[in-house]
Amino acid sequence: MQSEASKEVVNRFFETLDHMVEAGKLSSLFAFCRDHKINRWNFNTLKKEHERDIMQLEWLTILVKKYGVSADYLLTGEGKRYSKEIFIQPNGYKLKSLSQKMDAYISANKIQASQQPM
Repeated sequence: MQSEASKEVVNRFFETLDHMVEAGKLSSLFAFCRDHKINRWNFNTLKKEHERDIMQLEWLTILVKKYGVSADYLLTGEGKRYSKEIFIQPNGYKLKSLSQKMDAYISANKIQASQQPM
């Protein structure tokens, strides 16, 4: 059986995953499990019963490293949910630099170089 603090971490983990699915950052919880080789039975059991002691720290690490979720938020509930902005193109690739973001925006909105503000 997990402590209340551990249950709160599990709750924030699943709330964050649900938020990411709603925001289109993840296609589904099934895809998250499949892509990261997570046992779906354990995952679904924990989602329904937060008191079960089957949470893997690796699952939190995936959210922090791959999706930019704040470790402080996951562990303490303090601060913003995301530690960095994750800008995802329609093809699913992450863009890291401001110039890449601007190029993607210009491309997506078909703005000509001559129309760009100086």
